[in-house]
Amino acid sequence: MSILSTRSLLASEHTASTGDLNWISAGFTLFVFAAPSAAQSAPFFIGGTGYLGGTLFCIINTMGAIGGSWMLLQVKFAYPSAHTFGDLGDKVFGKWGRFAGNFIQIGNFLLFLPCALKFTSQALEGIKAWPYPFTEHGGAPCWDYYIFVIALICFATTQARSLNNTAIFALLSLFSVFMMALIQLVAAYSYDVTDKQPASWFGNPNPKSSDSILLMARGASICVFGYVPSFLTAELATCMKSPAEMTKSLVLSGVLNIALMLGVGIPVVARWGYNQGYVAPLTGQIFLAPDSAKVAAWNMGNTTTIILNVFALTGNFVSYMLDSVPLGKYCQVAWAPGFKNTWTFGDISRYAGYTLPTFLFGLFMAVFFPSLDFLIDIVTFLTTPWVTMVYPAALYLKLFSGGDPSALTNEPIKPMDAQTKAFVISVLCLGLVGFLITLYAGIGNFVQSGTS
Repeated sequence: MSILSTRSLLASEHTASTGDLNWISAGFTLFVFAAPSAAQSAPFFIGGTGYLGGTLFCIINTMGAIGGSWMLLQVKFAYPSAHTFGDLGDKVFGKWGRFAGNFIQIGNFLLFLPCALKFTSQALEGIKAWPYPFTEHGGAPCWDYYIFVIALICFATTQARSLNNTAIFALLSLFSVFMMALIQLVAAYSYDVTDKQPASWFGNPNPKSSDSILLMARGASICVFGYVPSFLTAELATCMKSPAEMTKSLVLSGVLNIALMLGVGIPVVARWGYNQGYVAPLTGQIFLAPDSAKVAAWNMGNTTTIILNVFALTGNFVSYMLDSVPLGKYCQVAWAPGFKNTWTFGDISRYAGYTLPTFLFGLFMAVFFPSLDFLIDIVTFLTTPWVTMVYPAALYLKLFSGGDPSALTNEPIKPMDAQTKAFVISVLCLGLVGFLITLYAGIGNFVQSGTS
């Protein structure tokens, strides 16, 4: 493994860099890509998987995601001109590798757009009781109006065009995530709960075994969905002053992820019980818990609810940006590789036109597929485990199984040692396990509640 690491670091010195992003900013960006939504679901994760079960799964999944991203980074170093999963797949596997890479990465970016629109519109609705037409005469929210207002603002964020331009927004999202975590902790120790059901060390105490297993799978899927550094690893490496420092960025993002999921999930569940809502402040609406916890902290108009939703709105705006920027750049490069990338009115309009089809797709999905849970389930099992672990491990195994192909040193090329091969295969298998868990959770949720 030392030979591969040494050669990869040598290769990184020749990796093309187009930005001045430092490793700390890159680590924050990797962390906040999905953290705003994960922060609201950390209690659901621990409630479903248990104190010790959730802790072990979070640590193992985070280490697997870091391992997958590290392997992707080594492949990126071997092919500095490749910037996307499709590019890397084409270098290693040919045209089928390009197709698979584009499908799981660009497909995820595309499918996450409606999820981000849903998250932000929910946060906007939770800030206050908005008047008609945002709220129907019966008091129910009219989601289409919230989505349309949010969508226009989100579409404008795509004009950032490069992850180089999103560092300050990533810091804003990081602050929002920390505040969301703090608010949940303060609320948990400031408000009592009714219908509390103590959590288990492993799994959950739901009396019906099928519901208990499904709740555990859905909780674990939150962990899989909430930390996805591989989606931006190759792109961010190109934007860094020193791409070799990306390894430190990955470790930083992983530590932050574990601290968030466990630091919020365990204390809140200890105070309020395992039967938490899928997304705070929707506690009490989880379909699998017949006696869900009732928490006054999340009542409409409560200070805790308002503040949490303000920061959830901010954080998920940035998540939409981080998702739409590489997607928009992919469309622009594919359709108009000669784009001048200036800030004239003409180029702003042209870039908006290049990114308009993907925006309209996300808007259509957000409006006509009303269930946020259903959308998240689809994007998770269909793309996330493949991007974070399976595909990077496959690329790395194919490229380096016979030894590092680079000719940067005079050392003889040696086949991959058994320790490294076991590590790569373990990450690949962990990704496949994540796929099976999220697939089961998605199918089970669909059977229970459909798409409404």
